Amino acid sequence: MTIQPVADAATTSAVVADPDRKRLARTTSTLESAGFSVASTPDEGELLRLLARGHPSVLIVHMAFSRAVPAGTAAADASGSITGAAPQEEEPGIPVLFLVDEDHDLSPDVLEMLSVSDYVRTSARADELIHRVQNLIRRGQRRSEVRGNSERLRQRLRGVSAAIRATNDPRNMSEQFVQGFGETFDADHVWFTTFDDERVPLITAQWNRYGLAQLPPRLGAHEPAARRAANRFWTESALLTVDDHLHYRPSPEDGELLDWMEAMGARASAVVPVGEGEAAFGILWIVNAHEPRLWTVAETALIRHVAGNLAYGLIQGHLINAQQLVLKRLHQLDQAKTDFLAMVNHELRTPLTSITAYLDMIHDGEGGPVPPGIEEMLTVIEQNSDRLRGLIEDMLSFARHDNSDDSRKAPVNIGHLLRMVTAVLRPMSTARDIHITLDHAGEDLVVGANEAQLERVFTNLVSNAIKFTPRGGHVSITAQKCGSEDQAAELRVEVADDGIGIPEHDIPQVFQRFFRASNASAAAVPGTGLGLAIVHDIITRHNGSIAVASALGRGTTFSVRLPLDSNRAAPGRTEPFQEAVAPGVIR
Repeated sequence: MTIQPVADAATTSAVVADPDRKRLARTTSTLESAGFSVASTPDEGELLRLLARGHPSVLIVHMAFSRAVPAGTAAADASGSITGAAPQEEEPGIPVLFLVDEDHDLSPDVLEMLSVSDYVRTSARADELIHRVQNLIRRGQRRSEVRGNSERLRQRLRGVSAAIRATNDPRNMSEQFVQGFGETFDADHVWFTTFDDERVPLITAQWNRYGLAQLPPRLGAHEPAARRAANRFWTESALLTVDDHLHYRPSPEDGELLDWMEAMGARASAVVPVGEGEAAFGILWIVNAHEPRLWTVAETALIRHVAGNLAYGLIQGHLINAQQLVLKRLHQLDQAKTDFLAMVNHELRTPLTSITAYLDMIHDGEGGPVPPGIEEMLTVIEQNSDRLRGLIEDMLSFARHDNSDDSRKAPVNIGHLLRMVTAVLRPMSTARDIHITLDHAGEDLVVGANEAQLERVFTNLVSNAIKFTPRGGHVSITAQKCGSEDQAAELRVEVADDGIGIPEHDIPQVFQRFFRASNASAAAVPGTGLGLAIVHDIITRHNGSIAVASALGRGTTFSVRLPLDSNRAAPGRTEPFQEAVAPGVIR
């Protein structure tokens, strides 16, 4: 027997397989007379080869060859389930008509197990055979049409999801969402709202067909019912679709919500919960106002899929916007703080300048001789004026962060700088009977830095050491080159005292702004908690580091490391310098 090739898809084609050659010829003739292009075979193996060569419009096979029908050959009716993911496209199957002998009776379960679309008795008339075959082909065509519509729908909704992902603004997401759904489903209204929920902002967005009035902006008194319905649908992984409100009988649970929708003029609608985790935080309503609408399973699955994308986007956008708002407010607070400190600095500096000027005039004798008792009072005023000036400078440095000075770097001779700092602090060490030792390895220790800022660093560190050391104590300042052959040369300056020390639990916080060690506050040692924060900031911006080691009641050592400037040299002597300085004496 010659096997005819299966016709291409443009022609209605059939494959017939039957071990009874006489019945096979009769079936083939019947189909050909109806205009089919037929390939037939009495052989089971040849049937498989025919199916491998092409995709016929219909397969007619005798029950004896049931095991040769590949699994999944027959296409099921277009259906699906409501899940959080978009349905996957399936390859179209081949409709199968099963030829059953008269003495066999097949139940629907058996037919389903055999992947058979329909069956007919071997004794059926020719017109009945053709009628069954044509019905199978029409059903297949409808399935193909549904698949095509589903793919077009899927492509449109991909665009909606892409628009949601393209922004972090929850309101913009919601507007893209309702507009995309309205245009995709050819709806009259699409309305979306969130409930009062900390996960998302409170938003209402709606899209309306041109010429139609807008829906109310909120649910009003119906919001509790809508929220209950949304949470129930969310828990059940379901949604509510109404093909025609005129013929829909709602359950008692949905009655109040359906009354509101019908009062808004809905004829057909879909209600979709939008949420995350265990609860919904919003509800979507798609409305046809004038005519019924059949909601397919593919449509409802895709609606839920895109609603899930919106839920994720709203949560992420809300978090991002909240973070940006916090950063903006922190920036505003920081600017307000800076402006306030600059204003306070100016307002304090002006009268202080006047006070110190008059003190200088009194000391110069412009007001006449000063009695001894008054001289002591003036000394106290002068000391407190200096202290106030230091506090003002701390606030100014804190307000400006000294950023404007970063670019003014030059070779700085550390030995010279440290001797200058020690000389400036002479009155303070003399008053407290503090011995200061200065030790550095000559004047070849040069760093590229802003000299004024480094002076500020070591002035703060040495003055702190003096301030927190009991009378008769000792403060040592050492500077030396460090580093190995594998490391860049560094300068290390240590300021050590034998003072009250820092509690161990306070050490990690000493460089924080406004922080003061607990024992400093308890001992009523004056200060603002800004000095070490300023020191840390300056050292960091000079690519250096600062560390602290302390033992309570035994003293504290601050160690500063700065990169040495190997390409620059400062004039001056290069021999090592070591000096033990008596209280208040600088040689």
